[in-house]
Amino acid sequence: MTATAKIERRIALAPSGKAFTVDDFLGSASPAVVKSTLSRLSKRGDLDRARRGLYFKPRISRFGRVTMGAENIALAAAHGKAPGPAGPSAASSLGLSTQIPPRPTIAVVGNRPVSVPDVRFVERSNVERVAAGLRPLEIALLEVLRDDLKWVEVSEPAVAARLRELIANGDVSERRVRRAAKHEPRRVALKLDELLSA
Repeated sequence: MTATAKIERRIALAPSGKAFTVDDFLGSASPAVVKSTLSRLSKRGDLDRARRGLYFKPRISRFGRVTMGAENIALAAAHGKAPGPAGPSAASSLGLSTQIPPRPTIAVVGNRPVSVPDVRFVERSNVERVAAGLRPLEIALLEVLRDDLKWVEVSEPAVAARLRELIANGDVSERRVRRAAKHEPRRVALKLDELLSA
């Protein structure tokens, strides 16, 4: 099987909405082959190009192609930087607010990605977020705690109940969040302990 065929097969087997970059295929082909294959698949309609070097397998609904939202593009563009919702976006993604901000805010460790329109990035220095392998909802939880529940529209007991639900469903790992919280401002770990013991 050629390198091009391997790339095409991997994309064909991927779920709709999956993001791909050139780096995802460098083990099986040269950068030139990967770039030309992704570009060709985009022109053919098998991939949607979100920005330079970032593609998505399209989602098809009964109404046609579904475009990827700015938040999903930002999360994919910041891969490797422990990206996740921050500010009002964090509260909304956790189901703690009904408000959906017109411009999503994404927290990243280190420098923010460039050329991602319609998204506000905030930079964080806690590299433990990356080391712990935090997922976007886990980042959102830390961000809500960093903001002292500022964007939350429910009571603290309701926040604690929602947190227990997210942990029970496997959407949030208590172990990973506790590990990263130790390297956040002290109030984050204290509030996390308080909510988990409520």
